[in-house]
Amino acid sequence: MNELDDFRKRVDDFKRRLKEDFERSLKRYEDALDELEKRVEALPEDKLRDVYPTVRELRRGLMSELYGLHREFRRMVYDLRRKLRRLALRLPEDYGGMVDEVKRALVDARDELEGYRDSALALAKKLRNLELRVRERLGRSAGLPVEVEPLEKGFDRLIVGIEEVLGEILSSAGRILSKTSEVISSVRIPESDARVIRLLVDAGIFRSRNDALAFFVHKGIEASRDWLERVQDRLEKIRELQEEMRRELEKIFRSEEEFPKD
Repeated sequence: MNELDDFRKRVDDFKRRLKEDFERSLKRYEDALDELEKRVEALPEDKLRDVYPTVRELRRGLMSELYGLHREFRRMVYDLRRKLRRLALRLPEDYGGMVDEVKRALVDARDELEGYRDSALALAKKLRNLELRVRERLGRSAGLPVEVEPLEKGFDRLIVGIEEVLGEILSSAGRILSKTSEVISSVRIPESDARVIRLLVDAGIFRSRNDALAFFVHKGIEASRDWLERVQDRLEKIRELQEEMRRELEKIFRSEEEFPKD
């Protein structure tokens, strides 16, 4: 078995572990959700207060565990891709077809990873809906602290918002950073922006500050697309004028060279 065959086996093992770990976690939370839904339907309202914390903690546990898995496997995908690029540089050109096969396998793994992330988000929303149904049935008379309820609702809305934003960031970052890129260094940014980037890197949303900068630069360009297209149109016109002037100058110089001297 050559080095590339060994690497392909590592990728296959990675994909198998990815499938096993995510499906095991999703199955556990799906079963727990089914059981909780049955309990909620069967319990009288005066007993729901005992089950409410279980529903809430289950959703938070799901997001913590599944996002932890997502971060871990996403880093592994990037690490495998980086190692494959280094390996490809050492191999003869006739291994190019096999290298492409391994690349496609890694792309498939990345797509599967994003699919599991979407499944986790969908399951979290189901748990959130169950949590809201329990709260509606409980009402104020069930003993939930009135002074805590608005804060609790605000916190839950914040958690749901963070879940959705992180999902979008991770999905977008995966697409953006998977494309061919060029390294641009020595970027100066405000300290407040640097703190946000460090926070996102420390939280595992991005592998590095460079990845975070690449993501936000791409997003900034997308947001300014209309303006950039107008600028590009004007630059194209300037280039056309420059080219036209160059041709005219060439004609002038050519005519001067051809003009008979005394």
